[in-house]
Amino acid sequence: MAKRTRPLCSLALAAAAGTALAGQATAPNGTTLVKHLMGKDLSGAQPGQSVWEPANGDKWAYDVALLGKWVYAASAPARQLLRFECDPATGNLALKEAIPIEAKDRESGGVTLHIRQFPDNSAMLYVFFSTHQESSLLCYAVDAKTGALALRGKGDLKVFPNNDAGGGYGYPAFVWSPCQSRLYYVGVKKIFCYTFQDDGLPVMEGKGIACTNPGKSGRGRGHAVFSPDGLQLYILTEKMEPAGTTFWQADTYDCDPKTGGLTCNSAFDLPNLPQECCEFMGFTPDGKLLYILDERAACYYALRRDPEKGALSILATGKPDQSLNGAGGPPWARGGKMAFSADGKTGYYLGRTSFGTFTLDPATGALSDFSSIGGRWAKLALDPASGNIFLVGGERISIFKSLPAGQQKQAAQAGPIVDLDADKDVELEADRVVSWKNQVAWKARDFLGKRVNGRPALRKAVAELRGHNSLVFKKEELVNYDEDAFDHLVTGSGYTWVAVLAAAKQRPSHDLNCFFGNLKNGGVFEGFWGGLNDDNTLWCGSRNGRTFDRGNKDNPKVVGPKLEEGRFYVLAGRMGAGTGDVTLELFVNDPKPVASKPFPVNPKANSSKMAIGQERDATNHPGLESFIGEIARIIFWERPLADAELAEKLAALKTEYGIK
Repeated sequence: MAKRTRPLCSLALAAAAGTALAGQATAPNGTTLVKHLMGKDLSGAQPGQSVWEPANGDKWAYDVALLGKWVYAASAPARQLLRFECDPATGNLALKEAIPIEAKDRESGGVTLHIRQFPDNSAMLYVFFSTHQESSLLCYAVDAKTGALALRGKGDLKVFPNNDAGGGYGYPAFVWSPCQSRLYYVGVKKIFCYTFQDDGLPVMEGKGIACTNPGKSGRGRGHAVFSPDGLQLYILTEKMEPAGTTFWQADTYDCDPKTGGLTCNSAFDLPNLPQECCEFMGFTPDGKLLYILDERAACYYALRRDPEKGALSILATGKPDQSLNGAGGPPWARGGKMAFSADGKTGYYLGRTSFGTFTLDPATGALSDFSSIGGRWAKLALDPASGNIFLVGGERISIFKSLPAGQQKQAAQAGPIVDLDADKDVELEADRVVSWKNQVAWKARDFLGKRVNGRPALRKAVAELRGHNSLVFKKEELVNYDEDAFDHLVTGSGYTWVAVLAAAKQRPSHDLNCFFGNLKNGGVFEGFWGGLNDDNTLWCGSRNGRTFDRGNKDNPKVVGPKLEEGRFYVLAGRMGAGTGDVTLELFVNDPKPVASKPFPVNPKANSSKMAIGQERDATNHPGLESFIGEIARIIFWERPLADAELAEKLAALKTEYGIK
């Protein structure tokens, strides 16, 4: 039985432990919708303590809220509320404050954040925290200049009558009126309305109203959302009875803007939603479309809102991409999993194991061009002013940049085609690696260990790599069996490769100890490769298929320094684009090349399969010209990165992996 090793949070760049697997999400048509700015590990408020406990996967355990340049994040497992200052242009985060959330027991809990802004630009931050044993409601005043938090009010969640609202079905929803003057506690039996004291704590108005749904009974879990103008409240309800009828329906309530009172407007059935947890995913910014999704991503609805009457009608329904799985539930993990761009044409979402984007047609409501990156986060927040998207969960916070349409094509050219990360998608069998999956949705996806005696091992939590994993190669290999995927890299497109690796003592092999290569099996072995001499002197090169000799003008060997045994480095190689003479360069921990040589491109060269750990799919002598050492990360681009891009990538990886 194969065992899959996969961390809960798989995307973070710059200062994060677990670099961005692609740095961007690209739709099937090649349009890049977001690019990664950075990620950040969250260090402890006290030396030796972690602010965020190791990721437990609890989607309700983390949250993030934004107020201008201030980013507030909370971790229920670590009982911490954090304040960051964010540079909107670069996404750089600076930790400014860590506030403990007081709690007596240490069981798994949940936390929700909400920022309540006022007309004078002042604001309050609300922290809702709970476990099965205790709960707390904290109200902080936010300093408009510094973003600092000052506790104004402290209570508990007993002010919200869970049983009365839910009728025993539980999981009522908190819904804020868009004007921020009222908070509604919406269950499937009753709805309670709250206003606020001077200290910010909520005070119940009246005794609540019964949910109105003529002819229906036995209602179960529900979710609720206000229209952007605050005139309607929509409740998604699960119908338990009568048996055999449509399972879900949407109820519409009119809201009096002066009193906050609710009156029933209309209700209608949603016949295609399965008997699963379902959720309102939110309105588009213009308030015209409201989306609903079930937990398993079997179906979505695009509901059109009547701007005058507020009633909902079905505009479109369809089957979404499976990367949305988990976004529509469960009920205790509601909200913070979908956002829309300002023009309402792009959506961003968190699935159970992914962060993704899609495009939507405002006229038809249809969703298309789904694109996702693997990873586990709890909540998502979009800053409309900067276009920055913040993801939080587990041990880190990651930041992406949404791209205007005019920049998407240009950015699409920037992404890697291969990103192999020892922290992600490493499949083991008998404690050896049988598969290493490319984190980029590209044609060369799986790197396989078909030779049973030639499979590397997984080394977990390497101290020298700030706790990241590495794959240990001892004359072993993983091969992607797409024969043609990498051909164009040496026939004109150019390339860049970057690797985080450490060399061990090599076995004498005529100075051919390769950590990657896609050389052709036979002929004059065209392709490109990187390796070490027997004494661990670093080298890389390309072969154009015209002659065989190693080190001649057709097959230059770019030689760098001798690597220290057991020490991790960030290495890179780059080949210029074009079909004439281009330059090959080699880099070690620095964007200044340690060596370079010219290379005459042959547009007719025909390389082969890409192998990690050896120079090619060497079926005639597997393991002979292979590498001994460890690889934590290896990334390929199908173009030469610009100097600034390469410098940024090297610096980010050094920071992430703790390499000096």
